[in-house]
Amino acid sequence: MALPDLNNCDFFKKATLFSGEKNEKVFIFKLRLDAQYTFFFTCPKCGDKNEFKGELNMKEVKAGGKKKGYITFKCKKCATEFMIEKFKVRKPGKGGQ
Repeated sequence: MALPDLNNCDFFKKATLFSGEKNEKVFIFKLRLDAQYTFFFTCPKCGDKNEFKGELNMKEVKAGGKKKGYITFKCKKCATEFMIEKFKVRKPGKGGQ
């Protein structure tokens, strides 16, 4: 699968998944004309290539007295759950540049 043009995305997230000594890249994106998010990654645990559409599931985890938001999703073959931190994005013109 080819990655989309970022100009056509409402959301794009790239991160690294870890399992044991293996790591793989994950890409999560939502096209402007699509209602669902696309998840694209190779599972670092079982090696299965995952490409599916779905909702963006969020989970808040409290660590060190602070709450952090995480995007959660599972490998379709081995059902290993992964969590990646969802960073807040500051929109241009809102107290920034």
